[in-house]
Amino acid sequence: MTKIIFLFFFFLFATVFAIFRPSDSDGSCEDESRHHGGHGHKHHHRDDSSDEGGYGGGGYQDPEPRCPSGWLKFNRPTGLWCVKVFSGVLTQPDAETACQAQGATLSGVQDENEITQITAQALPLLPSQSSFSIWIGATRTTACSPCTPLTSFQWTDGSTTGTSGFLWNLLQPDNNFGGTQSCVVLLASTSLVIRDQWTWNANRLDDESCVGERGGALRGVKAYVCGKRGE
Repeated sequence: MTKIIFLFFFFLFATVFAIFRPSDSDGSCEDESRHHGGHGHKHHHRDDSSDEGGYGGGGYQDPEPRCPSGWLKFNRPTGLWCVKVFSGVLTQPDAETACQAQGATLSGVQDENEITQITAQALPLLPSQSSFSIWIGATRTTACSPCTPLTSFQWTDGSTTGTSGFLWNLLQPDNNFGGTQSCVVLLASTSLVIRDQWTWNANRLDDESCVGERGGALRGVKAYVCGKRGE
């Protein structure tokens, strides 16, 4: 009798345990669900990052500006500036028109480094000439025509800043010849240019009539320098 009662309770306990014991498969599904849920969240995060770093999220960056082939490249405070010297006996207004045909304008000179590179590019254009002048982008300031060498002219290209590029030849600008010298030229030369009592240094500026009638054979205006922003 005791054995029968024992077996009865044993089978009863086993039946109850089987009914209420958590299912292994349920646990696996829950774990798998948690696993996939976490994975899905990470995947979503990567998508968001991709969007933020792509075209839609502003992460795309335009290529850096560049200069056309054959143009000097100067990194100015106002941004990339591209410069090229062209040969030609033109008035200053005609030189400006020629630059505009290149999508450019007559260029100013930011500093002595630019001056040196510009004249180095210019001299090989006229190998038979030991020296000549180059139109640059600066004009006399009407309101301040009698001012100092650093304030009597202004840059016209919309890029050149400051006064570091106004490196004048000795006793210049003088607004000679009846006060008609309202434009500026840069002397490119392989040596000093001496004429009468005047000594002209290479890589220095002079004020000039905008029609370029002065200067003679050694300082005649035979080139112009154009400049434009990098693209």
